[in-house]
Amino acid sequence: IESYMSRVQQTISQEATNALKELQSKFQQREKSVESRYKQELDFVETRAQELRSVLELRVQREKERVSDAYKERKRSIHTDAHTEIDKIVQIAEEDKALVFQQAANTKREIGELVMSKEKAFESEARETQTIFSQEVQTKPQGLFGRVMSLFSPIPFH
Repeated sequence: IESYMSRVQQTISQEATNALKELQSKFQQREKSVESRYKQELDFVETRAQELRSVLELRVQREKERVSDAYKERKRSIHTDAHTEIDKIVQIAEEDKALVFQQAANTKREIGELVMSKEKAFESEARETQTIFSQEVQTKPQGLFGRVMSLFSPIPFH
């Protein structure tokens, strides 16, 4: 019985050892399988994160370009608008300048006409005065006044 018990105990011990080894083997396989799946999932997540990062960087770059283009367009528009306004101001200034020159020419002409009419009036008055003085000198006796007037009579008036 003892030998039988010893063999049964050995068999049980052997079977327990084999079962333990099999369980350890299955556990190690399971552990490797879980570790492998974990690594695959981790690789997938890292790959996906990299893809998303690339997409995001591309979007950011496009947005930067869009904003930059919009800024350049706005700057160009402002520059163009400013030049248009400057051109309008210059045109108005040139028109005003031409108007001022025209008004100056008209004023100069009017002044010239006025001066000419005043000169003609002065000449006419001078002739009348000379005629009157000449008549008075001839009709009045030759005295000191007559001699003084005779000094003025040869003065030509234009």
